[in-house]
Amino acid sequence: QTVLESDQERIRLLEEEKRLEESEDAEAVDRLNEISDRLDLIEAYNAEGRASAILSGLQFTDAMKQQATKTFSGGWRMRISFACALFCRPTLLMLDEPTNHLDLHASVWLETYLQKWKRTVLIVSHDQEILNTVCTDIIHIHSKRLHYYTPKNPDTGAYDYFVQRYSEELKVLRKEYERQMKVFRANQSAAQPGKDGKPAKGAKPKAKGRRKGDDSDDEAAMKAAGLAPPDPPPKDYDVQFQFPDPESPGFPVIKVEKAGFKYEGKKHLFRNLDFGVDLDSRIALIGANGAGKSTLMKMIAGELEPTEGEVYINRKVVLGRFNQHFVEKLDIKQTPLNYLQGLYPDHAPEQVRAMLGRFSLPSDAHVRPIHTISGGQKSRVSLAEVSMRWPHVLLFDEPTNHLDVESIHALVEALKHYKGGLVLVTHDSRLIRDTCRDIWVVGGGKVTAHKGSFDDYKQGLLAEFQRLEKEEEDRKQRLLLLRQKQREKALKQRMLLQKEKERQKAKK
Repeated sequence: QTVLESDQERIRLLEEEKRLEESEDAEAVDRLNEISDRLDLIEAYNAEGRASAILSGLQFTDAMKQQATKTFSGGWRMRISFACALFCRPTLLMLDEPTNHLDLHASVWLETYLQKWKRTVLIVSHDQEILNTVCTDIIHIHSKRLHYYTPKNPDTGAYDYFVQRYSEELKVLRKEYERQMKVFRANQSAAQPGKDGKPAKGAKPKAKGRRKGDDSDDEAAMKAAGLAPPDPPPKDYDVQFQFPDPESPGFPVIKVEKAGFKYEGKKHLFRNLDFGVDLDSRIALIGANGAGKSTLMKMIAGELEPTEGEVYINRKVVLGRFNQHFVEKLDIKQTPLNYLQGLYPDHAPEQVRAMLGRFSLPSDAHVRPIHTISGGQKSRVSLAEVSMRWPHVLLFDEPTNHLDVESIHALVEALKHYKGGLVLVTHDSRLIRDTCRDIWVVGGGKVTAHKGSFDDYKQGLLAEFQRLEKEEEDRKQRLLLLRQKQREKALKQRMLLQKEKERQKAKK
């Protein structure tokens, strides 16, 4: 109901149509025809079907669609707001990190939905998959300017094209900058005193205090000499993450035997699970919303006891647990340095700073209250907190939600080089593709190892979404035929009414 009510134009037109039909005013025929044409154009006859299809894509079950909005958590209310925006089909759709509150299935559905969006969409996103598959152009904000990148080949991902072109542009800018600085240094050399102790003829005085190879001093010297220094090339936004490599704790690391779990009064989420996790594991847990991915992660972490069977965790094993909500639990009144020292009092300030440095947290942010740093920087503090335990296995549940594109790239590289185990739940396709070897599908009361690659699994999802889309299109066509018949019948009735009124008027 909330989604249906979000389209104010549709509601207004339906109310006006009803009012005119009840008035029996023959003069209203033209206006009624206009309203009917507009209602058909915005597919008002299929409003409930469209709203339902959007909610299904965002992983709402049929039962959830009937719940009151106030009964949902904040994350699900965000999805409802998102559904409202898509349902209204605005001329300009503006999305700021649209995948942050979505799971993998909803993110893949959103890709397919936005690929067919017939109007303008402006997206700010850390999700490279969305940027490549949905966007036709990339606008890069740099040095207080907007720089536009449009691939000539439509099969080339817009973000991949931007990365390549921007890298090439930086090389050209650096080369030109170095050439200009080389010319200036040559001019400075010419200004050195000759044998008579005087500068060369026509040479301008050299600025004092220059250190060899220091471009900033070169620029100062140029200004002193009355010359305009060349514009330096943009500096790279370099982000690097590094997880400490653990020592082997012995075997087994984590062992799950005949395990199952169910919440009280509910059906089993899964039963008879048998698997192990070791330092070589690279596992992605994927599945539909509500299948039990996060519950399984908590069970592996020892946060939930299985309701049947056993989960054995080697007593020497240290687990590195991270999820999107950990960022919200940071003590925002403290500085990152004080916060981590409070958790790990045996670590000297230099050691804590070194760990924060492993996650590229700027040194000035080490001593600022956490509430003053960005969401991405808070995530880095949480990742540093995890790393200070020197974990043997990382258990990550949606780790990218507060990170920018460069930080996600740094996370990917750090996980690729990490020597411990990894169990991952994420909506980020690239993170799964680049860091995980094993795809475990959670659903139907079991956990199944997917035999193909992640891209194979994703293609299966896309095929299912296409099947549902075809069913929705067929249903829409049936409704359209019905709507046309209803319009023809209503038009005949209005014409008869108009003729009768004209006949009555002629009699008078």
